[in-house]
Amino acid sequence: MKILDQHVIAVGLRRWAMVLFLGVFLVMLGDFIAQVGSYLGALFSARWWLFLAFEAVRLPTFIATWLPLSTLVAAMLTAAPLINQGTLTALGAAGIAPARVFRMFVILALFTGLASFVITDQIGPRLAPLTDRLELAMEGKGDLRSDRDRAAGW
Repeated sequence: MKILDQHVIAVGLRRWAMVLFLGVFLVMLGDFIAQVGSYLGALFSARWWLFLAFEAVRLPTFIATWLPLSTLVAAMLTAAPLINQGTLTALGAAGIAPARVFRMFVILALFTGLASFVITDQIGPRLAPLTDRLELAMEGKGDLRSDRDRAAGW
């Protein structure tokens, strides 16, 4: 692996992880603010752990929302300094194509697209009944043991 590829991978993956974390945090914060009344009621009740379980079950959905976008934002945050400092121009003058510089982001984009598809297609629908039961239990309207339909053996 060439030094340029190692540098782009290191910088790109670090920025991707940062953008993914911040994006998921902001999506979760927005959801919390939208339903702050019921969430605070659940947090300050005797069954506060239901809120934590509810958020843990919904986390894959939030990740699937932000996963493809995080790759694009990370690629832009990696490309901006290269363009601004003239590094991309110097590499182009040396005979290195810009497509070669950013080919690692294509691999990352394929990985995140596949992961987002798996989460949206397989994990999300299987966690939806549990999410509904947890939400009803947080509001005091249901029981966690009721309606135990499980798709595909889960």
